[in-house]
Amino acid sequence: MALDPGMERTGSSVEGAEEELSEEPLRYTMEGYDLDVVMAMRTLEAVEKDAQGVAASLSSLLSALQSGLSNVTSSSVKHLECYNDVAGHVQETALDAAMKGNKFINACLRLNEEMKGMGVLARQIKVLRQTVDYFDNQVSRLLSRS
Repeated sequence: MALDPGMERTGSSVEGAEEELSEEPLRYTMEGYDLDVVMAMRTLEAVEKDAQGVAASLSSLLSALQSGLSNVTSSSVKHLECYNDVAGHVQETALDAAMKGNKFINACLRLNEEMKGMGVLARQIKVLRQTVDYFDNQVSRLLSRS
């Protein structure tokens, strides 16, 4: 309670203060004022103690939050590094597979071109075989007459 300049300080004992308070309720004695100050100081100490407790709790909470955020950030960095490694390996593997696929396709195209020539060769061999068979029949017939 704030001290009002119009307040009088009278009496020095608690009994005198009680008598004066009962006679003039708006006036405070020095002892009454001292009791108000003591009560205000006790209340202030209690509020200060509670504030310190709240500050300690808040500090602990913020520390836990900082630790949690640090763990999440560290975990996120590790996951991104892992993702980057995997993406790099997938890219390398995909390029390797595409290159091998192109080599296979080119080999198939070369084989196809070579096989086209084989069809002509097969026809020539067939004609040649028919000619050989014809000559063999002719020779066999001539030899059987003799």
